[in-house]
Amino acid sequence: MTFFLIAAGIFVGLGILMRKYFDKWPKGFVVVAFLHSVGFFVFALRFDDRRMFAAGMWFFGIGLASLYFFHTLKDPDQRRTIEWERQLPILASVLLIYGSLLYRNIGAHFGGGMPIPVTMYFASSKVPIANSDSAELQLMEETSDGYYVLNPNDEKHAYFLRRDLVLAIHFGVPEPKPK
Repeated sequence: MTFFLIAAGIFVGLGILMRKYFDKWPKGFVVVAFLHSVGFFVFALRFDDRRMFAAGMWFFGIGLASLYFFHTLKDPDQRRTIEWERQLPILASVLLIYGSLLYRNIGAHFGGGMPIPVTMYFASSKVPIANSDSAELQLMEETSDGYYVLNPNDEKHAYFLRRDLVLAIHFGVPEPKPK
């Protein structure tokens, strides 16, 4: 966390200096910003969660592509020369990669599809996903009709539980049972 704060401070300082002195030394600022980015990425890859690093790199790349297209769309002459139908496979590939590789690793609090560990307590023990009146599950989605859940041992098959079958839900990782 300390390195992240130092890197953020350097980034803010570079931004302030660039705003004032970029016209005098543009190549120097580009090199320093590039070295700062490389150092930050190497540190993040070495010490942080690799899935978050991959997601960060993904969003960084999408941001750069968005800036490129925004700049291209501002010029009417360039806008007419783009063959838009050739861009559809690229857009489809981007959406496919995001949906299949990244979305499931982003937490629900950031709008992603990572399941939330829960303990569900049931009205009866006749729920097909559990043999008792409670079960530790992964909550995928909650609707007005019920809950879509995964069994932690079988993450390939989702189950739907009606609301009337569930008495209570404990959100979070279950506490370890004393031995």
